[in-house]
Amino acid sequence: MLINRIAGNNLISTKVDSYETVGSHYSIDDHMDEILLLQESKWKKLDTTEKLKVLNTVANIEASNMGISHIINLGTSKLDKQILGQYSNEKYTVYIDIDHLENDDVNDVLNSVCHEVRHCYQHLIVEEYESAAPESKNLMLYKDAIIYKQEFEHYGDLTKDIMRYYTLNCEVDARNYAENAVIVYNKLISAYNVSSENS
Repeated sequence: MLINRIAGNNLISTKVDSYETVGSHYSIDDHMDEILLLQESKWKKLDTTEKLKVLNTVANIEASNMGISHIINLGTSKLDKQILGQYSNEKYTVYIDIDHLENDDVNDVLNSVCHEVRHCYQHLIVEEYESAAPESKNLMLYKDAIIYKQEFEHYGDLTKDIMRYYTLNCEVDARNYAENAVIVYNKLISAYNVSSENS
């Protein structure tokens, strides 16, 4: 899941004004009907545009949870082999491979979206670090930002060095974040279903 490298053409997109702020309207409670569509039995009945819409809501819930103030757009593209998703910081857009979106398990696709939104967060903390006062740049709070900045500057074509890509701090962080997010969504869905059955 490489960042800032858009290969292929954008096929379908959920376009929202990028300058709109996320705000409180992107909470799980307000979008539970869409979150419930992340169950495999319901997911496989959705068409590509419907799947993209659900995942765009997820992307903006995650953005809100991480304190990202702008809207994340979601689009599909025919990405290079082995690349499931990409993040474009210039467009605040996550791109998901069209075959991945249409054919893979819902948890795998959900993982890809959460992974890419985490890259947005990483870029923002790098931007915060870069704009910090010089006397503040050695603060421990910028430790991750310094590492991510170096990694982003030397990202290169990591399809040729998959092990280096896999071990980058920005990738380890995005992978861990996404795996935990998928667990949280599945627990929320299960709890909601149990609550509905008992009421």
